[in-house]
Amino acid sequence: LLMHWTRVIGQKNLKDKLEYLIETGQVPHSQLFIGPSGYGSLPLVIEFSLFLLEDKHASNSTKKLSKRCQHPDLHFILPIVKRKNQKVVYSHDYVHDWLRFIDLKLYGNYSEWFESINVGNRQGLISISDIEYLRKKISLKAFSGGARVCILWGVEKMTNQASNAFLKILEEPPENTYFLLIAENQEEILPTIVSRCQIVNLGPIESSALRDVIDKKTNNPEKLLAKAQGNFNDLHNLMNSDKDKEYEGLLIEGLRK
Repeated sequence: LLMHWTRVIGQKNLKDKLEYLIETGQVPHSQLFIGPSGYGSLPLVIEFSLFLLEDKHASNSTKKLSKRCQHPDLHFILPIVKRKNQKVVYSHDYVHDWLRFIDLKLYGNYSEWFESINVGNRQGLISISDIEYLRKKISLKAFSGGARVCILWGVEKMTNQASNAFLKILEEPPENTYFLLIAENQEEILPTIVSRCQIVNLGPIESSALRDVIDKKTNNPEKLLAKAQGNFNDLHNLMNSDKDKEYEGLLIEGLRK
């Protein structure tokens, strides 16, 4: 089986597990991936879902991930906010922001997503209207006649109404439809939703895998690795602040001269 996992750093055991599910035709209808965003749940789930949808032999891994995510049978549900004058808002209204976010911040967390869509001091949520709309979409025939995948990112941001509506979908899932749920905190999700999913816990990314992605020019990479504790998003932010400090240092030195 040739799964590419081009954008997933480390997590070898999990990749093997997911490949096994596909190879043996045992992919559950709903899985819940839990762990900090920086451990890579989103890239893992996206690559897995594209593999469920795409021709197994088509090597599309060279295309940008955001391009590959524009598959007609791949649906994203995200925590969002209403923009000015909007009575109702759907995840697909934010599709361009989301695809940009995937390209720039694939390991980013909720607050970075909210910052990128300028929610200000409002709370980004998954609303019942989004879940109702999803229900309508998946009641129609799959575009390509094959499987359909719904990725719900930030499940703990669902309103109570949305959670109950989503539970109804999980209780009677349409045929050949996979629900891949992503959350950082299991405690904040409706327990009946959790009980309907197979749980996948993500651990920290292996240091060896993170070491490979550290910028060669980085000073003291071991110190950064120790600080990041297996979280690529933290490592990425640390590397950037390290660069800023270095730049600041050079600037000050230049000014002194």
